[in-house]
Parts: sequence; C-alpha cells; structure tokens
Amino acid sequence: IKKNHPKEDSGIVDFGEAGAENNVLPVSETESSSAKKTRKNRYICSQCGKGHKCSYELRRHETVHSEVKPFHCDQCEKRYKTKVALKQHHRVHTGERPYVCSHCGRGFRSAGTLQSHVRTHNGERPFVCSICGKGFIQHQILIGHLRWHRGEKPFLCTVCGKSFRTSGALLVHSRTHTDERPKSCEHCGKRFRRCYGLTIHRRIHTGERPYTCSQCGKGFRNLCDLRRHESVHSEARPFHCDQCEKRYKTKGCLKQHQKVHQANQHTQVSNPTAVNFVGGGSNNLKVSQCICRVTQASGHTPAHCVTNVLHPAAALKNT
Repeated sequence: IKKNHPKEDSGIVDFGEAGAENNVLPVSETESSSAKKTRKNRYICSQCGKGHKCSYELRRHETVHSEVKPFHCDQCEKRYKTKVALKQHHRVHTGERPYVCSHCGRGFRSAGTLQSHVRTHNGERPFVCSICGKGFIQHQILIGHLRWHRGEKPFLCTVCGKSFRTSGALLVHSRTHTDERPKSCEHCGKRFRRCYGLTIHRRIHTGERPYTCSQCGKGFRNLCDLRRHESVHSEARPFHCDQCEKRYKTKGCLKQHQKVHQANQHTQVSNPTAVNFVGGGSNNLKVSQCICRVTQASGHTPAHCVTNVLHPAAALKNT
C-alpha cells in the first residue's frame, strides 16, 4: 500500500498553515538551491527565539519551557519531559553505560555526559563567563556560576530553608535530611550522596591521581588535596585567627588552632598563668594548676582539659 507523505521542500516537511503557527521562516521560490541549503534553523521557538532545522527538533526543544513531564519510569516515580531523557534514566536501573571515554575507559549513560567528561582531558572550556572570563565544560555549570556573580539562589530547601544556586545542589543537600546515598562503589559497595564523592573514592581502588603538583610532581586524587599541598611550597599564610594575631597556610590548620580558644572559653583554670599555657605560653607549669570544667577534677594538664572539652561524653565516661 502506497502511503501518502507530506510534500517536502528542500528536505523540510511542509505543514501548510501549521508552519506559520510554529514561526517557520519562509523560503523564497526565487532562491537558488545552494542558498536554500544554507538556510538552516528555520523553525524558531516563540519563547526564546532559538532556531531549529525541523519541526521535530522545535517540538522537542519546546519541552524545555514546559513543566509537563508525560514520560514516567516504570521502576520508580521519576518523570521526564522527553523519551530520550527517560531512556537515559532507565540506564540508572540497568547499570548500562554505553558511552566510553577513549582516554580513561570510564563509561557514561549519555553522549552529552561523555562529551563534557572528555573536556576534562583535553582542557576545552567552551562556555565562558562574560563577567570574569572563566571557562566551563558545561553550559549548566556556567549558569550556576553566573548566579554566583549575581548572588542568586533560587532553589529553596523546604525542610531547613537553605537556598542554592542550582537544582542539583539542592538535590544533593536534600539527601542530608533523608540520608539517601544513591551512588554506590562497584568495587566495595560504599555509598555516597553525590557523583563527585563516588568519583574521588573510586580513585582509591584504581590508584588514579590526576592532579599533579608542578613543584615536586606529587600526585593527588582531587583538586582540593592538591591546593592544600601547594601551600607547603608557599610562604603565604592567608588564614588568620580573629582572636589573636596568628596566621596559617591552610583553613584546616586555622580551625585546629581555633579549638584552643574554644577550649579556653570552657575550661576553668586555677592559676592565671595556665591560661597562657593553653594559648601557647610557658611549658613549665605544674600539672595541678589546671581544673577541668567537664570532670571538675584537678591534676590535669591544660592539653588534657582541652581534649575533655572537645569530647565531653568520653571524658565523663572515664571518670
């Protein structure tokens, strides 16, 4: 049986009057065939003005502006705007990762995710911030970055009221309330709230250390560890205590120091000179000078009192 198909003009389906409704740019009959071939993206979105090659692409794009999610997963309660998105989601349940990185062998559920990942290897950052010039591997990351410049945090947690720049950040945060850990390590079964935590953890098993110090060549599993290590080679001490004049190379060292001030506020000392010991003074004090506020016992060293203040439950258990 011969089927009737809509007439085609230069490879684009002619939908008659429907074309006007879909904001299709007209093609002049006097245009040359080569000119017609160069006229792409004739189907224009009425919401954002983005052009598309055919009506199918336009209809698929229009779902971005809609909140309707007609495609639902038969294994969980999640719903999606397109069939393609639902198909990618199904791979969460099946474990299928058909798109494999040629650099490191890591698999991904979608071609788009693989494309973004490859940029971490080749250094490509096509999405550039117009304010500061910083580049990103994904457009969505750039959007979140721009909100940082503008101070926008439109995604609000309904449990605690905390707000976030991206829906992904809100989703990860919400798992702190439910203790949901959907990401699991295929090597040991350990579970994580977010993909990034799982990615860093995997490197314990694979031995991968992609971040290398330019000064000594030492490798690290994540960028944070590298940044912390680089302070070893620098004399800069950007972290300063707001209660005294001491300065430190890392935030961790500063936090450790601030515990001394915290302990001083909770520890009662019989001899005023013992306060100087806790804060970094003389080392020649007698052990009987310090009275612990937690255990109410004397004869402790100031360092012992600090430990008791920071861990009161353990201190009382041992009395």
